Amino acid sequence: MTRIRHLLAATALLIAVSAAQAQVRRDWPDAAWAYRKVLEVPAEGPGAFRVWILTGSRARPDGEDLRVADPTGKPVPFGILHSTPEGRHLLIFSQGRTPEGQPVQGLYSVYFGNPRAGGLTPSFPRCGLTLETRAIPENADVSSWKAALETLGRAKTVYLRDFWGQVFDAHNPFGPQSDYISIYEGYLNCPSDGLYRFAVVSDDASFLLIDGELVAEWPGKGHNISEGLYGEHGGQKNLSAGPHAFRYVAFSFGGPKRCGVSWVLPGAEMAIIRPGVQGYRYQVIPGAAFSSVPAATVKFCQHARQPVCADFAATPLHYLESGAAQLVAVRFDTLSTIEDGTVREYKWEFGDGQTSADPGSVHAFLSPGTYEVKLSVTSSSGVRDTFSVNLNVRPIWHDLDFERWKKDKFWEFTKDYQVARLPTAHLLAFREFLRDVEQRAKLFETCTELDRRRAELQPLQVYDVAIDLGQYCLDPLGDWQVAEDCFNLALRQCAEDDQARRFNVRFLLADLYFYYANDLDRARAAYESLRRDLPGVDPVRSRVALIRLGDIQACQCNFEEARKLYSEAEADPTYALKQQPALVEGQFTQEVESRLREGDGKLALETLEQWLWHCPTKRLEGCPLILRLKANMLMHRFMEVRKQANAYLACSNDPDYVPQGHVLAGEACLELGMTEEARKHWTAVVENWKESPAFKDAENGLYRLQH
Repeated sequence: MTRIRHLLAATALLIAVSAAQAQVRRDWPDAAWAYRKVLEVPAEGPGAFRVWILTGSRARPDGEDLRVADPTGKPVPFGILHSTPEGRHLLIFSQGRTPEGQPVQGLYSVYFGNPRAGGLTPSFPRCGLTLETRAIPENADVSSWKAALETLGRAKTVYLRDFWGQVFDAHNPFGPQSDYISIYEGYLNCPSDGLYRFAVVSDDASFLLIDGELVAEWPGKGHNISEGLYGEHGGQKNLSAGPHAFRYVAFSFGGPKRCGVSWVLPGAEMAIIRPGVQGYRYQVIPGAAFSSVPAATVKFCQHARQPVCADFAATPLHYLESGAAQLVAVRFDTLSTIEDGTVREYKWEFGDGQTSADPGSVHAFLSPGTYEVKLSVTSSSGVRDTFSVNLNVRPIWHDLDFERWKKDKFWEFTKDYQVARLPTAHLLAFREFLRDVEQRAKLFETCTELDRRRAELQPLQVYDVAIDLGQYCLDPLGDWQVAEDCFNLALRQCAEDDQARRFNVRFLLADLYFYYANDLDRARAAYESLRRDLPGVDPVRSRVALIRLGDIQACQCNFEEARKLYSEAEADPTYALKQQPALVEGQFTQEVESRLREGDGKLALETLEQWLWHCPTKRLEGCPLILRLKANMLMHRFMEVRKQANAYLACSNDPDYVPQGHVLAGEACLELGMTEEARKHWTAVVENWKESPAFKDAENGLYRLQH
């Protein structure tokens, strides 16, 4: 009986909820329309407003079931200027009027979601200016307006249409910067009756129509735009005061091009426009002549019968090109409503494996494309609704500033991405971006995931991933055996004739044997074979390999052989100093010591190597050696300090630098846990160099060992 009572109670509750959902809101004018978006309009304007409405699949693709109503519920005239496949519609609508003719203030509504609704005859307020761009079709003929009109009819790829503020541009704000058509349409407000003179200026063909009549044209391609600055390609037309239909079509072949329309108002007098020439002064038509249409703001979305309605707005925010990667940041704002209770959960799914639980979010897509973006909203009473849109994410062509601040922004957007959930193509783009912003830990995580998907990659993609993994395994992980496997994997991806990549991998392997494996014989063989087998492929690193061979001889205390190799490298006139060597040495030494005082071991080492690159024979002297040891200590490369110090100390007795070498070697050994070896270094200083400034440091080291 108890179970039956519970079942009956649950059934009654379900019926009650269903009845509540089935009941149409009292302020809903027609139940056939399932959804409405509520708009806030500006207090003042020219009697019309514009708005982008994102409906997804809830409305008809052509938007024919859209209706606009004023705050009293009365329909107002409107027109749809543009619709996209994702269900985004650009509307312009008139402001409602009271019976006395006064504008109606308050919240307007856009109704949609009636598949049986018939389309209305559109009504476009006579104000505003829009720009639409399209791709130029093949075999485009722009030798005349008739030919251009036929070409325009074949231009089926529309990038976008939106309201615009002027008729003077030098790029495509909605698509690629080459082979596009710009179509400006709207209403030009003439301030007075009279004869108006118009002229077109453009790098390629352009045509101007006023009230449907061709007034000015400049057909053909490859214009010298300076030949149109004084109205050379113009016409005139008597116009009355008020709005007139305006259409300007400009073609851009082979890259971004300039285009615009200028005019001369009635009553203007001729003047000297250039030396010895009289004419009219044409000026670009100001944006104010097109009566800008203020934008309405979507505040929220409601369902006629459901207490929960999930909805969102998507606004392109930033665009970044990083290597071959194209990243687009989109801001998502919830427009959801809950009529009964509060929000228990938001769940965003962005179609690329990433999710969010915030009410609003900025999400960076790692590649342009179409993504199924979903927002699910659950109320405190357990009612849930989902809104889904196949969002077309494209480059933001007017946001082509790729400076560091924007890269940092995108890193903030993406630093918590779950790389295992990203598609492989996105992982490859993410790798490019992470290399650019030098986020090595996240890069290693991304490359590790790409390596798991090696079967999905092309050989050169495997090569790039293996190189990144190998370099991270060396620094900071210090695992040279795994790094060697990575570099050998990269080498196997190279074609026999791909000498540049083969040189790169073999050089990395040689450095690995020298710096990390401490296998001097193998390193020497690798550097020698590199110079022998691939001469001329990379002259700079071939010279580095020669210097490395000198370093190997120095490590083995063969200083005469080392000096010969360094001298051979130094004799190359390509890298000869243009100033006195002593002056250069003083400048570099001061800069390195400054970097060391700042605690920047990496930059200190890079600066030191710049000096020694020009003067490799200086590598055998004590001062550069001590500077290198100090820089490596700051970078925690203790094994490298120990190796270099021991090689120098075995063959030098210079009282100015040997004591410092012992002190630094002792510090490195202590960090490596080699306490007895550290003790020997410090004891040698205490016993043999009592007058050295390093004596006190050695005493302190021994004291630390005792305590």
